[in-house]
Amino acid sequence: MRSREIFVFAALACLCGACVSAAFAEDPQAPSAAAGEEPAALPEPAATADKQGFHEWFQAVCLLLGTDLEEAFQGFGVPQKVFSARGEESWQDDVVFEYGEGLSLFWHRDRVWQLRFGPGFPARFSDIGMGSSREEVAAVLGKPFHGEGDWLLYHFAGQGYPVRLRLFFGENGLEDIYIYRGDF
Repeated sequence: MRSREIFVFAALACLCGACVSAAFAEDPQAPSAAAGEEPAALPEPAATADKQGFHEWFQAVCLLLGTDLEEAFQGFGVPQKVFSARGEESWQDDVVFEYGEGLSLFWHRDRVWQLRFGPGFPARFSDIGMGSSREEVAAVLGKPFHGEGDWLLYHFAGQGYPVRLRLFFGENGLEDIYIYRGDF
């Protein structure tokens, strides 16, 4: 079952920060997460090969957007915590599955629409990771679409919908990574 294999690769990328783009590149017949279409190419955030680690991980993680409950349980198991997150408006309320090592899945209508990688997330890519400064992140990902105070926002073409990458910074550098569908 190819969709299961793709999910497992993406799940492993989330949990251990593995670089999986080579695995996808070797099988051009592998289906994407969007109804058999090939995923839209994400823009290269930097020109040099030594800056590709985060970008490749990001591409793999984007495959988790749209995951259903069965796939999440098969790929990640039972979450450590399940809770509701209240938005500013009632339509912004989410159910959140929190797993170990800083991973949280945000649900809307039985599908993952947002991923959070927070404290405890172990991966470090191309000289960025938790604790990196805004300058280090911008050196790898390029100029953000927007940024204010403690966050930077990047926009990417996704698999039939826009994908947003929002990075939050605190006193000790990068603290939270949110990847979400930009069409909500």
